Amino acid sequence: MIFRRVLIRFLKLLIYIALIWISFGVLYLTLPSPVPNDDNVTASLQKGKTIARVFDVSTFFPYTDITPSVKEARYSGRRSFIMEFKYFRDSQRGHNVLAFGGGHDTLAEIWSVIDGPITNPWVPYYNLTLEDTEKQSLSKNEAWISAPITLPIPVGDTDGVSVPWIATADATMLYWWANHESANMTFRVRRVENGDMVEVWPDSFAWWEHQGGVLHVDKYPNTLKPLISIRLHGSSMPPSFNFPSLPDSSSPSILYPVRLSLLLFLLPVGAIGLLLFIALSGVFHGLMQLAVVLLNLVALGVVCAAGYGIWWWMRNERPALSMTLNDVREGVDTALANARARGAAAQEQAGDAVVFDVEAQHEAPIDPKAEVNSTLVKES
Repeated sequence: MIFRRVLIRFLKLLIYIALIWISFGVLYLTLPSPVPNDDNVTASLQKGKTIARVFDVSTFFPYTDITPSVKEARYSGRRSFIMEFKYFRDSQRGHNVLAFGGGHDTLAEIWSVIDGPITNPWVPYYNLTLEDTEKQSLSKNEAWISAPITLPIPVGDTDGVSVPWIATADATMLYWWANHESANMTFRVRRVENGDMVEVWPDSFAWWEHQGGVLHVDKYPNTLKPLISIRLHGSSMPPSFNFPSLPDSSSPSILYPVRLSLLLFLLPVGAIGLLLFIALSGVFHGLMQLAVVLLNLVALGVVCAAGYGIWWWMRNERPALSMTLNDVREGVDTALANARARGAAAQEQAGDAVVFDVEAQHEAPIDPKAEVNSTLVKES
């Protein structure tokens, strides 16, 4: 009785959890994902907030570029990569700093500590000082390019845990939360207009042989565009930022945190439910196999019992079978005798002295010629 109550309560709990999970799943699928305005994004960055930006891999690391660093950036095969940007003021040195990179990945950082120096540690950001600390005087025809900057960057696709109507930035970041994939990507910092314009570029074949320094202003990949452009306005005003527009890059929607919270509930609960379903299906499959074995044993027992019954019947009931045949023979003889008696009675009533004999019908065939001669003798 107690076991039955516990089982019923457990089933009710499973049903409630399943209903909540389905409700959250419907909410996850139906939530809109409006793309935010880039002006609002840059304004948030100026205020010191950390913003995420999703970029298209094929746009910034094209497949036509065979530079090793570009090929390594495409190695994962994902469509997009995710970068974080944070602007702050270094009060000690009095400089404006832009931190950019893949951001903090707690899981990767834990594994880097466990693995030790065997693997590369996770570097969340590269701190870029926006002012030209080296005080290089650049002419209008000159540009300064930094050495290669390689960082682990999160990558993702728009499928997996997302549906087609979710915006690209939201879908990519949700994919990354579910898979935690990353790729090593190489970037360059470029200064132009006497250092008043700072740009962060993806590495390219145009800079492959250069480890940094002053180049001609036209020495840059004109088929690409910078990931972010920063214009300095002196120490009195914060710098202004500019990102490439859609479809090259975009930021997550304002409802992305809500959808992420739903996903963080749906994934573990769904995984536990899947494991429970697999366990119960395994038990059910085992019970079905046991039932099939038992049914086969029962069928075999029925067949054996039927065979034994037939053998016992043939062994013990054969005399009764022979007497039954004698009874049938006697019954046939009785029927023939009754038939003869009825035939004789019918002939007597008709005034014919011929006796109907059933057995005589089978003795010899009648000769037609002898019957004709007999008729002629009677007439004469």
